[in-house]
Amino acid sequence: MKKYTSTASCRVRLSNEWTQAVQDTIQYYQHAVSWLIPVAQAEYGSFSMLGANAKMTHMEKLVHSTSKRKAKYKGFDKKFYKMPSYLRRSALVATIGIVSSFMSNLENWKKNGMKGRKPKLRIHHSKMPCFYKGNMFKADEAGNTCQIKLRSNGVERRPAILAYL
Repeated sequence: MKKYTSTASCRVRLSNEWTQAVQDTIQYYQHAVSWLIPVAQAEYGSFSMLGANAKMTHMEKLVHSTSKRKAKYKGFDKKFYKMPSYLRRSALVATIGIVSSFMSNLENWKKNGMKGRKPKLRIHHSKMPCFYKGNMFKADEAGNTCQIKLRSNGVERRPAILAYL
């Protein structure tokens, strides 16, 4: 049996307070991605040949300390203290994609005789965190409202949002 995935969009209207919380969450995520890009570029050779999950795990070990393991780049845990794992991993995956794309473009540019402009690695991207079902997004049984996990002023909150599909 084949599985199909579809995407639906809806218009969401939020109060100013919740609009700010959404903006804070997105900005927090984008700052994490910007912080991670130079690390991923510097460490690209150590993970470029790994599979997708292994790349994310390798990068996570480089920037996130645990009780059993110290990170090589300690600044991430200081700047993004208590960043939830699902948001951190989403930022890591986005970062790996950005750097891998840049490195591929750079390699192609070299192979083609360095014609045209040399590719540049931009640090700031307008990436959005993925509000996937489970950790970041919960719908009610009727499918009329949902809760998304947001971060505002360093605190996680879950507003109930009325969504019209």
